[in-house]
Amino acid sequence: MVLDKKDTWEKQADKLAEETKEVLEAIQEENKEHIAEEVLDVIQVAIGMLDTLEEEGYSLKQRICKHLKKLRKRGWRSKKLIVFQVFNWN
Repeated sequence: MVLDKKDTWEKQADKLAEETKEVLEAIQEENKEHIAEEVLDVIQVAIGMLDTLEEEGYSLKQRICKHLKKLRKRGWRSKKLIVFQVFNWN
């Protein structure tokens, strides 16, 4: 879900830092349920940031293709594919 928020880049960066800190805390606790919860929070913030880029006219599709090429060049191979479906919730 992409939240309907109009946060500034600075506010989004602060939220990302906060959620990342919570991931590290959950890892220290060795609590897999808490780790999963916090990692999903990080993903949620990242999705919001990607949505902001797209709203500002940035081509995510083009950037994703470049990113995948970079990973392949570095020798990374796919283990599995996670598909995110984008649709209008309303």
